[in-house]
Amino acid sequence: MKKKMISIIVMFALSVVLTACGNDDENSNGVFDVKVDDQLDLGIGDTGTFDTTLGTYDVTLVSAKLEDEINGEESDLDRFIILDFIVKNTSEETQNVEDIIYSLEVTENLEGSGFSDGSEFFDGFEKLSGKLEPNEEMEGKFITFVYDAEEYYFRKNPGNVAAGSSNQVIWTIKASEAN
Repeated sequence: MKKKMISIIVMFALSVVLTACGNDDENSNGVFDVKVDDQLDLGIGDTGTFDTTLGTYDVTLVSAKLEDEINGEESDLDRFIILDFIVKNTSEETQNVEDIIYSLEVTENLEGSGFSDGSEFFDGFEKLSGKLEPNEEMEGKFITFVYDAEEYYFRKNPGNVAAGSSNQVIWTIKASEAN
């Protein structure tokens, strides 16, 4: 289990470094015009629309579930959260679904950092991967560690938003609804 936690922490650290070092041609001159407003008050069942340097896509949060253990393994924090979601490519270009999921995270504190998807580290789950053609959808699970809280937030990594490469989309998940 400690190897899984270390892997998740390393993935998070790499995401921060790669986000900071990324140099997309469309954003290389510092100009990317986000055309979609932030959506900060979404809940379970809602669809958020992203406008990013990668392209546009929708994410629908279908359900959320808190678990004390997965496959007999306890969380390195207080619990696990498992999110069921659907990703739809709304741009005209093919996208890698890994690039989309890579920048999403769960946190219990909007002012702090969050935890990225670690679904591939658990037997019976796999991380979404592959090409997502225009207007194509994929359904998957997002699994990560969380601290006990009354509310959780599923969101775009704020570093990407601060860098101007995306609008912000945040789902609020009440612990009482995550069952």
